[in-house]
Amino acid sequence: MALRNENKIQLKFPTLRCSRNYFVLFLCTIIDCLVLTFDPTAPTAPPRLFRGHATSSVSLELSWLPPPPNVTNGLVRQYHVQLIGLDITDLQTYIVSETSVGISGLHAYNRYECSVVAMTVAVGPSSAPIIVTTFQDGQSQILKAGL
Repeated sequence: MALRNENKIQLKFPTLRCSRNYFVLFLCTIIDCLVLTFDPTAPTAPPRLFRGHATSSVSLELSWLPPPPNVTNGLVRQYHVQLIGLDITDLQTYIVSETSVGISGLHAYNRYECSVVAMTVAVGPSSAPIIVTTFQDGQSQILKAGL
C-alpha cells in the first residue's frame, strides 16, 4: 500500500516479520532519502514449557522456554511472572530477563497459580497457568534428610 504525503511516498508492508531478511528494490529517478523502518509488536504466542516446583515452605522455582522465534515479533526484552495465592489472598508480579526465577518470601503450604508472559515492545499472551504448592513448615528439611 502506498501513501503520498507532500514529496514523500510511504509504503507499508503489514506482513513483514522481525528477524527475517527482505530484499526491496526501488526503481525511481531521484531518492533524497530512503528510510525503511519496522514496527515490532508483541509476541503472538506465550512462553513454552512453563513448569515449577516448590523448593521450601516459603519458596518456589519457575522455568520456561521463550516463545518460538517466528512469533516473537522482535527481541524479547523481559518476562512478567505472576503469582496468585489461592489459599491466602496474595498477588505478586516479577519482571525478569532470564527464563527462570526463584521466588522466596511466600506463605507456607499455600497454592499459587503461576503464569508468565513475554514482552518485546508490548506484552504477549499469557502461558497456561500452573499450580505450585509450597511445602508445609519443616517439610523441606524432612525431604532433604530422606525421612
